Amino acid sequence: MQFFSLLQALLIAGALSGLIGLLAEAQDCGCSSDLCCSQWGYCGSGNDFCGKGCKQGPCFGNNDGGDRVQDYGDGGGDDGEGGGDGGDGGGDGGGDGSGDGGGDGSGDGGGDGGDDGDGGEGGGDGGDGSGDGGGDGGDDGDGGDGGGDGSGDGGDGGDDGDGGDGNGDGNGDGGDDGDGGDGSGDGGDGGDGGGDGGDGGGDGGVGGGHGGGGGGHGGGGGGTVGDIVTPAFFDGIASKAGVGCAGKGFYTRNAFLSAAGSFPDFGTTGNNDVKKREIAAFFAQVTHETGHFCYIEEIAKRKYCQASHKYPCNPDKNYFGRGPLQLTWNYNYIPASQAIGFDGLNSPETVANDNVISFKAALWFWDVNGVHNAITSGQGFGATTRIINSHECDGKHPNQMNARVGYYKDYCKQLGVSPGDYLTCYLGR
Repeated sequence: MQFFSLLQALLIAGALSGLIGLLAEAQDCGCSSDLCCSQWGYCGSGNDFCGKGCKQGPCFGNNDGGDRVQDYGDGGGDDGEGGGDGGDGGGDGGGDGSGDGGGDGSGDGGGDGGDDGDGGEGGGDGGDGSGDGGGDGGDDGDGGDGGGDGSGDGGDGGDDGDGGDGNGDGNGDGGDDGDGGDGSGDGGDGGDGGGDGGDGGGDGGVGGGHGGGGGGHGGGGGGTVGDIVTPAFFDGIASKAGVGCAGKGFYTRNAFLSAAGSFPDFGTTGNNDVKKREIAAFFAQVTHETGHFCYIEEIAKRKYCQASHKYPCNPDKNYFGRGPLQLTWNYNYIPASQAIGFDGLNSPETVANDNVISFKAALWFWDVNGVHNAITSGQGFGATTRIINSHECDGKHPNQMNARVGYYKDYCKQLGVSPGDYLTCYLGR
């Protein structure tokens, strides 16, 4: 009996020792990011783990304050004395137990949203605690708005979130694809991935998408083709055409933008630098081909008919160069007309008479002959020259080739982008 009593005592002691070890281990938590560490130090999900007393992870519900990361600050104090700083939201955004919204704080703004949550809204009017606005949004969340009168900056948007609006010095910055919010002061910055810069009372936000319009300097940025090809940019080219030029007044920005709308990949592929380089390349080639939009038709008006069963010629028509890229040859006019809607066989002159068709013909050539792919895939400006006029790449026409490069570098500078590599087309480049 004594032997069994001793054995039982040893077993019980071992079990207690193991339990104590487990408890000690549990107190350290170390939970995976999708689990909560409960107030007792265990990993799990649901109210028992993520509710009251939750220490870390996607906590929610009635957190009991303290310095825990997930806790939200309570409301503001009296007479504009702000409350504490908002804490961070949970996995799906934690408010005061809510799903997506961050809790409201009247101190330095609402808490930060979680992975999919929105940052909380900033608190009351103009008190000491309403300095900074809403919290930062999570990966897909929106930054919270700044508080009432006199509040400061809105929170920053997450990777895909929008920056919150602020009433002080502007708003938060948009995330990678988010929009900068609007501020009463300086506009927030747009996100890297194409968000819009916020509008501000001061300087406009510099956006990855549309530049924010400010009370001071307008923000620059990428975005749509129309945002990049501003009236000042287009007119800066066209204004250099002489008074007697046939293209004076024919080539317009509105006609270009109308035509570009039929080619959705043009000027919209890749990041903002790629978009701007393609547009700079297009206008550099057009500038060289037309003499700053001076010429509509080629000076030497030859027949340019190549016998073809697929693309026959009308003996009464000539297929010489017309339009921004001087569309030439029957085998270009006819498929272009089929794609963009005119009679290229019998009325090739339409390219010289209709300014929208004229730009469409140039953009059609740019697309189907691989110029778009060349400039957007990193092959460089030299590759576009090789496609458009390859004889300049033989080393015997350096002035013409370098003139194209000069226009391209100038337009890149105007658009705020580096010209990249491979600018010439000698020896395969």
